[in-house]
Amino acid sequence: MEMQAKEHAKHIVANYLQRPDQLEKTEQLRKSVARQKGSVEAMLKTAIQSQLDGVKTGLNQLNTVLKDIKEIKSNMTEIRSTYLTIADLQSKLKNIREENSKHSQLAAACDNVLHIFTVPETIKKCEDLINDGKLLHAHKSISDLEKSKDDILYELNKQPNKTPMDQLIVLEYFSGLDDLVQSLEKQLWLILQRTIISLRVEPTIIVTVLRIIEREEKLDAVMSNKYEEMKLPGRPKKWKEKAMDTINKAVLLRIEGNQMEDRTTNKMWLVRHLEVTRQIVLEDLRVVKTLCGQCFPPHYNMVEKYIEMYHMAISTHLNEIIEQGLEGNEIVSLLNWINDYSTTELMGHPDLNIDVNKYPPLIEKSKINDLYSQYIMTLKRNMKEWMVNSIKTDSKDWSKDQLPDTDDKGFFNTTLPVLLIQMIEQNLEVAKTIGNELVVNVVIMCIEEMKEFAQLYKSELKIYRDIHLADRSSPKYYLHFIIANTNNCQSFADFIIHLHKDYLTHADVGKIKSLLDMFNNLADLLCVWLIEEVFSDLEPHIQELLTKKWTTSSSSVDTICITIEDYCQDFVHIKDVFYNEMINRARLRLAKEYYKAILARKIMFKNYEERGPACEKIIREADQMDLLFQKLIKNDKHQQESPFAGIPLFIELLKMRDTSMLSLELSGFVNKYPDIKIDMVVNILLMRGDMSRSDARFHTPHQRKITVSTKTMTY
Repeated sequence: MEMQAKEHAKHIVANYLQRPDQLEKTEQLRKSVARQKGSVEAMLKTAIQSQLDGVKTGLNQLNTVLKDIKEIKSNMTEIRSTYLTIADLQSKLKNIREENSKHSQLAAACDNVLHIFTVPETIKKCEDLINDGKLLHAHKSISDLEKSKDDILYELNKQPNKTPMDQLIVLEYFSGLDDLVQSLEKQLWLILQRTIISLRVEPTIIVTVLRIIEREEKLDAVMSNKYEEMKLPGRPKKWKEKAMDTINKAVLLRIEGNQMEDRTTNKMWLVRHLEVTRQIVLEDLRVVKTLCGQCFPPHYNMVEKYIEMYHMAISTHLNEIIEQGLEGNEIVSLLNWINDYSTTELMGHPDLNIDVNKYPPLIEKSKINDLYSQYIMTLKRNMKEWMVNSIKTDSKDWSKDQLPDTDDKGFFNTTLPVLLIQMIEQNLEVAKTIGNELVVNVVIMCIEEMKEFAQLYKSELKIYRDIHLADRSSPKYYLHFIIANTNNCQSFADFIIHLHKDYLTHADVGKIKSLLDMFNNLADLLCVWLIEEVFSDLEPHIQELLTKKWTTSSSSVDTICITIEDYCQDFVHIKDVFYNEMINRARLRLAKEYYKAILARKIMFKNYEERGPACEKIIREADQMDLLFQKLIKNDKHQQESPFAGIPLFIELLKMRDTSMLSLELSGFVNKYPDIKIDMVVNILLMRGDMSRSDARFHTPHQRKITVSTKTMTY
């Protein structure tokens, strides 16, 4: 260790004297090292001294403990020897113990002798006091009798040679006391059951009952301490606990007891019952908030307990009502009542101002959701039934010998959309009173049901059309009711858009779109039926076009125009969104029929003299029909090109005298109408009467890929 110290010292000195100029500081370094050495030595001395003092203190404590142990051992030896000398003391004191027991019994007998000998009289007196309503005096006498009985039983219990028979004799002697206690208890609970009424009329009787209960609570505590060695019959009475239970049952009975009706006697039974309950609870809690604190001791905290009792009683009763089963509007009534429970209608009333959030919810959220689902299912079932009945009723009106109703704009309609929309809106208004969550669920359910309604509606309309097709004279106003139902579809579509805008989110666009498509497609189908109805009447006249009869008479087109114009007198009763579309469809359909008549080659011309007048007539009739439709269309901002516009160009191929220019004319026509079929060009050329089929094909453009037209030139 010394060698290590020296080596360590060498390293330190070497570090201090690494440069020559550090030799000048040798004296300073020596003094610094000396100071450090002195400091370390002082710390070492202090530590050693502290350790020595601790050892000294420990040795002194061990010495003291050794002396204490020797003293305790000596005392234990002395106690053991003394205990041996008093082994016979128990037998010597036996007589004294017996005398003490007798003295204690006699003392108890002396204290209670008056009550013991007057038990029957006291019981009779207490009965009279209870019947007279003097409950405090009755309770005082009963307490004295109970004390006497308990003291005697306690003394008997201390006897070494006690027998059960002794206790039975005492209990038998005081048997009337138990009946008396029960009678008093019955009176107390009867008064507490009528606490709310008593607080209004006679609050002192409540105070009397509470004083008796408080006395018994104190006696329970005293007796449990005094007679802790034995269990006294009838103790503890726990009257305070029973009193709270009695009040709680009375509250529950008050809530349940106001139901005087059920749905078999009155369909509005639940509304009436809930309203009566609201009035009773509001009035009772006003009394509680005003008078209860003045009569009940503060530590009872009776106002809060009463509020909680009423809250839990209402909750219990409402859950029982739910378990018994509710029907459609009853669910709404119950949910509305629950929503109003915390508002100024009841608990939030200015006279109460009760925060119900600190109590459990009246109905668990899961049960609320079950009620929502039950209501939706009931509403769905009712709506399905109503929709079926509505369509059946409305469809009967379609066959009546009177025109459909008109709105303020003169459009035909039936009552079906109004009734359906009113029913849905009424149910939505009801749902709004319950909550937004239910509103959304009702809207979604209505959308799903309206899909089935649209299918059923379409089926009824098809049946209606089939009846008409079997006999076009029946129903009398078939056309007008088809127009009315077309307008109905638009009313339904507008209402669906309103539902989406006001109640649903972008996430439900798919459901709305599919329903909209159903009504739009149905409206489109009805428009097709209307056009078919028109062309059923036009069919004989269309068949006369471009025939020999046609060459000598213009009645066919005149009749067609008159018929279309006549039908449009009815079509003005269809909504504008459909009117122009129908006119355009009719124009396109008539143009197709006219093209078909031209290309059918019902007549053949021999020369230009025959062709010329016929071509002029065709052009005049095309202009006549085109002008008719231009007149019929209402303010069409997106007016389509007239399908009759191609007829003059088409007829020019037939009209031309010089066939040398035919190919050029034909080329220009095909460029303008590239979707025309070659066979159509061949047919029109063959009608000229001055060329064969091979010549006609020679003049048509070759190797042209022509598709089937979906526009005006196809048929």
